[in-house]
Amino acid sequence: MRCVYVASNSVLAGFTLTGGHTLTNGDWDTDRSGGGVYFDRSGTLEGCVLDDNACDWPGGGAIFMSGGVLRDSVLSRNGAVDAGAAACM
Repeated sequence: MRCVYVASNSVLAGFTLTGGHTLTNGDWDTDRSGGGVYFDRSGTLEGCVLDDNACDWPGGGAIFMSGGVLRDSVLSRNGAVDAGAAACM
């Protein structure tokens, strides 16, 4: 299960997101990307730790779909088939 979905115009601050993962089948963008966090347009993640998350496609730690902000955060040990730590689509 993905750790968190950050919707447009929302902020998630001060959390540790660890052990998230996505499906290995389905739509590559919504189902198989962003094990730690999936950003929808203008969401913000601030002061967070993304650790040991994984996915089948881009962005083991985070996937940015048409925007999003990752500020003052740490990415470590995230993996993916394509674009391990973070990916922008």
